[in-house]
Amino acid sequence: MDHDYTGKRIPVSQQVAKIGNSVVPVMAQKLVEVNCPYLKSRTRMENPCMDYSEPQNRFA
Repeated sequence: MDHDYTGKRIPVSQQVAKIGNSVVPVMAQKLVEVNCPYLKSRTRMENPCMDYSEPQNRFA
């Protein structure tokens, strides 16, 4: 990635910035599949609610 579509050379600092900010689409997809499996099933996660019936609060 040392030149743009017109053939003009890109400085190393801009090359690093462009590559550093990129995410391969397949990797992004895999990260979402692993961390958010409920999105694929099209079901929503229930919102956590607090149970105040005991002295110490806990998630119900």
